[in-house]
Amino acid sequence: MSGPGRSRGLLSGLADLSFRQMVTPRLIGCLYVALMGCAVLGAVAGVLLVAGLAGWLGAGWLVFAPVVVAAGVVGVLAARVACEWTLMSFTRGRALRDQQGRQGPAAGPDGRWSEGGEQ
Repeated sequence: MSGPGRSRGLLSGLADLSFRQMVTPRLIGCLYVALMGCAVLGAVAGVLLVAGLAGWLGAGWLVFAPVVVAAGVVGVLAARVACEWTLMSFTRGRALRDQQGRQGPAAGPDGRWSEGGEQ
């Protein structure tokens, strides 16, 4: 998808000094995958730690395994909410498909900033 509001590539978006291309929608997916991976790896490490403690101190420690898994799910959910909140703050609450037909902010003849076709 190309348009004034979407970046054709990450490097071209970073080189756009007039800020007409949005880079955040491309980066937010990578950020979400990284945060989700950290939450999942943390949950797996926690389950392995609980299993190790259960083998060393007794099977009663296995009660904490579902708690660790639930914490991993909450971590993934928190990562999703944080990424959506970040994306919403960059798009000012509008859906990305609404941004495609709009031009970026531009200064009018009077020097004030306006959004796309809005004057």
